[in-house]
Amino acid sequence: MERTLADHLDHIDRFFVGGEHGHAATFHTLSIAGPREFMEGRILPALAADIGRLPPLDIGFGRSSDLLDDLQAGRVDIVISTVRPRHPDIESWPIADEEFWLVAPPELDVPTDSLSQLSAVPMVALNRDLAIIRRYWNSVYNAEPLFDPAVTLPDLEGVKTAVLQGFGMTVLPSYMVTGEVASGALVRVVGDSEPPINTVFLAARKPTLAARRSVAGMARLITGRVKEFQATIDL
Repeated sequence: MERTLADHLDHIDRFFVGGEHGHAATFHTLSIAGPREFMEGRILPALAADIGRLPPLDIGFGRSSDLLDDLQAGRVDIVISTVRPRHPDIESWPIADEEFWLVAPPELDVPTDSLSQLSAVPMVALNRDLAIIRRYWNSVYNAEPLFDPAVTLPDLEGVKTAVLQGFGMTVLPSYMVTGEVASGALVRVVGDSEPPINTVFLAARKPTLAARRSVAGMARLITGRVKEFQATIDL
């Protein structure tokens, strides 16, 4: 793995610093976009060791479905997606699995004796569709979430902040709250069944990968670095 990643970095160095064939330097900016919480929590830390050897990067945030549309339209080079890409012109690689945890502030009384009592606890959600919470309820409790959220916020960082402030409990990717659970700032509510896991993908257009070797190299570098970073956290 280290040899492979070194090869990708060497290629990136040649292309962005000395030119593809030893000619004058060519600085092509690469655009990478994904969900803000995953970009900040996984992609940027994973690439931190390569600062100074990377090309100029334009990093954007957004919802996976919207970003995949941008990718297909050629408005972005690489997308990190929590949704599996289905378009035949898009190549994708699994780069991480995110596990979902039900968490609450320690001062909140969270009864776990019955699902009806648990469902009465105020819930903080990303939207009123309860998409993430619904998947958790389906997987862990084999039931639908028959309640409305007490508070909704437009992004998961906002949801996390609201829970830390005591507005209620919520379901979040584990990587967003591991530190808070370890410190006691949040409490993980453990159910009887295993929590759901979602695969995160790196995606790029096949024509772009064929035409720009730098994009292919960067895609493989990110894939390898994220897996390395995840392995250090799982130790």
